[in-house]
Amino acid sequence: MKRHTATLFLAIIILYSCGRSDPPVLEDGILRLNDGNIDQAIADSRGFFLVHFSSYDPNCGYCVSSNDRISAIALQRSNDLQFSRITWEPWRSAEDASPDVIEKYWVRGLPMFILYENGKEIWRGTGTTSRVYNELFQLLGECCNVKQVNQ
Repeated sequence: MKRHTATLFLAIIILYSCGRSDPPVLEDGILRLNDGNIDQAIADSRGFFLVHFSSYDPNCGYCVSSNDRISAIALQRSNDLQFSRITWEPWRSAEDASPDVIEKYWVRGLPMFILYENGKEIWRGTGTTSRVYNELFQLLGECCNVKQVNQ
């Protein structure tokens, strides 16, 4: 009985996921993007939209740090800013690394951040240096009243 329940549950998740056109919202209010929905999510965005390119690999300390920091500022729930994240494992293979996304968005390192206003790129930064975070938080403070989060 348990096997059938698990199969049914998985089938419902797959059907529900395939029928959705909107990116799902994570617990911390961050939209989960993937190869299939990133272009449309950016094109449809209104106001300010931050895309966070990251890895889900727990061995990437820079990504873990940036994931925590972006999640912390997303919890501020600014009405003027949407948060999104696209994650992958870039060290496995070119297929897992989303080659189309890497080329189209010119991803040259992780983590990377791109801030859009009404679908148009207005800023980008790569890495976890204080310069990148200072620029990001200055822009987010000016446009969206988001406070700096120190991690």
